[in-house]
Amino acid sequence: RMLVWGPGKSAEGQFGAENPLWPALETRGFAVRLEFGPFDPRWLDDVGQAWVVCGSGTSFDADAVAAVLGFVKAGKG
Repeated sequence: RMLVWGPGKSAEGQFGAENPLWPALETRGFAVRLEFGPFDPRWLDDVGQAWVVCGSGTSFDADAVAAVLGFVKAGKG
């Protein structure tokens, strides 16, 4: 399972549900979860991979930074 997160509308426009990459990954066994807007650290509880779409609106609060660091230190990617 993988999380794909972006900060807002510009990321959603390029990496949203209409992007053909997601169905292609799903045919190879990935379960893709797309999320946009404020980052919720709880999303990391259910995934083995996280893709962060960076841009001018990307920001993490202290809780999100701690969650992402813990995710990476646990050997997830």
